[in-house]
Amino acid sequence: MMKGRDGYKMGYNAQIGVDSKHKFIIYNEIINEANDIGSLERNVITQIKETRIKPKRVITDKGYNVINQIKNLETNDFDCYISQFKEEKNRVEYIYDEENDCFSCPKYKIFTNTEKTKIDKANEYKLYRSNDYSDCKDCENFKKCKRDKKGVVTIHQNTEYKFIDEFKTKMKTEKAKKFIGIRKTIVEHVFGNLKYQIGRVGFTIKGIKNVQTVFDIFEISYNVKHLCNLEIFDRTIITQQLEIYFNSK
Repeated sequence: MMKGRDGYKMGYNAQIGVDSKHKFIIYNEIINEANDIGSLERNVITQIKETRIKPKRVITDKGYNVINQIKNLETNDFDCYISQFKEEKNRVEYIYDEENDCFSCPKYKIFTNTEKTKIDKANEYKLYRSNDYSDCKDCENFKKCKRDKKGVVTIHQNTEYKFIDEFKTKMKTEKAKKFIGIRKTIVEHVFGNLKYQIGRVGFTIKGIKNVQTVFDIFEISYNVKHLCNLEIFDRTIITQQLEIYFNSK
């Protein structure tokens, strides 16, 4: 079961990569996962295997915003531009003391490291809690603090918090904003065309391998049609595109 804009449906998650110059689909994969978490590195590796070309940059939407995968790619000289989640409004700002490994709230309540961790959406978090919450109800920020049913406030700090700060700074640059804006013109119209072709009839077969085969056919038809529509008169380019594509299938 997959959740989409129209609610839950029986189906699979289709992953595609598109080149920014000519807007060809350079790889695709049908997966069982309901979301894109965990697909970023796999997609980049798949693209390199199928085309034997390392991408100059990797641009995705926020569904792929898994920080450990982004860090792995950036460490290996991939220039990544990943849309960021909007920061929560009216939230309490906790100050981190790196030397003592603890947080403090606006009322100077100290939250110490519990030595416990939590994995959420492929990210690892360290957990920080206070020893006393008895005076929290008198605080003007009481309703803003996220607490469990027992009234306990737990601060989650991503273990890659330093890299997160660096990457957020990168994504606030004009260059990053430009690439994120361009992404919509590269990928979204391709998905629109595929949904128009597939959506009219849907898939009449079952099983992820069979669906993958049919989706490959849709990809081939899209790329060949797109290639014929391009005003490319260099036969070498056309031949290279066809060889790269069909040799990968």
